[in-house]
Amino acid sequence: MANTFHPFNPDGGNIGVWASPEHEILRLGLGACTPLLYLDGADLKLSQGRIGLDDGSQEGAVEIDTVTTLSVAALTVSLWARVEVSRTYTTPAITLTSIVGASDPAALPAGFTGAYDGAKQGYYVTATKRVIGLVWINAAGAVEGIVNVGAGSDYAGYATSNDAYDVLYYFLSPKYVIPQTVEVNITTQTAVFTAGITARVNHELVTTGASSFLANIPAQATWKGRRIRIEKVDTGAGAVTVTPNGAETLGTVGATAFPLRRQGDYIELMSAGTMIIVLDSLSTLVSAALNGATPIVTAHGLGVQPRTCDWSIRCTSADANYAAGEEIVFNPSFQAAAGNDRFIAIKKDATNIVWLNDDSGGNFWILDAVTGLKVGATSANWIARYRLKI
Repeated sequence: MANTFHPFNPDGGNIGVWASPEHEILRLGLGACTPLLYLDGADLKLSQGRIGLDDGSQEGAVEIDTVTTLSVAALTVSLWARVEVSRTYTTPAITLTSIVGASDPAALPAGFTGAYDGAKQGYYVTATKRVIGLVWINAAGAVEGIVNVGAGSDYAGYATSNDAYDVLYYFLSPKYVIPQTVEVNITTQTAVFTAGITARVNHELVTTGASSFLANIPAQATWKGRRIRIEKVDTGAGAVTVTPNGAETLGTVGATAFPLRRQGDYIELMSAGTMIIVLDSLSTLVSAALNGATPIVTAHGLGVQPRTCDWSIRCTSADANYAAGEEIVFNPSFQAAAGNDRFIAIKKDATNIVWLNDDSGGNFWILDAVTGLKVGATSANWIARYRLKI
């Protein structure tokens, strides 16, 4: 069998008035068998069922007798599209049309929500076509969301009039009923890449080895409401630098880049459409050895002053019972010993993190890891380790 339009003959009165009780019974049945849009793998399909249609010259029911695969290849990416049913004589047609300007996946298109026809009890952007659903086409050209607008049960009743029955068209107020986006997508990266935006949460696990490269962030308007998390997972010396699109920036501080230099460094972002929100971040930076005259200047590469800078000193060669790799949470402070007063401070600006020590030889005091007593550090055996957030 083929998809078919079954016309009903009104009694000459109101639209929606059917000529026989049998027509009303069939009409009531529409609420139980409305065709629905759904995804089968990557394919957009319309299920079997029936839905009312009033194109102004004839009213009746469109019967979708077979599951129908709908092509989205011609639709514009990053826009909503209408799925509509119309008919030529008794042959129905299903068409898909991109909605110009409907670029917000978090809101239904204004042109659709204003197209409800109370007389026909359905959505008719075009007078001869009934909207049966909406689909969101993502930046990759795939269906990412579906809104079904079919039969419901907002009103079902009848009244006698000229020996006929009055039954209003069934309809369902628009509702985002099938969120088709994959919730989490995890991808591994080993060279320059553009972060994925196909899922609600897109997690990029980056292995750099000895190489350094860029992680490019797509234009913020194309992934509104979604998240991107990029994390360096290896111990290699290379860095991955997260870079926004064009003149866009990261977070309210306006960072132009965010380097991930050490294993476990990460940044998690969400697009608001007109800006990129930084949900969380960590960029680790290490200084040169802390001996010798200061300042010891270390460039951070953010393009702006970091919002926070937590820091410690890290042992690179055994000293005062500390093994290489062990750290001390070390507060910038005044240090006094045998009449030799010393001041240590950390300065941060839009370009650098700076270690300041007023001792010209770079000397400072630490507590022995075993005895707890104050001893002079072998400053050449220590570096500063900065943990930056934006």
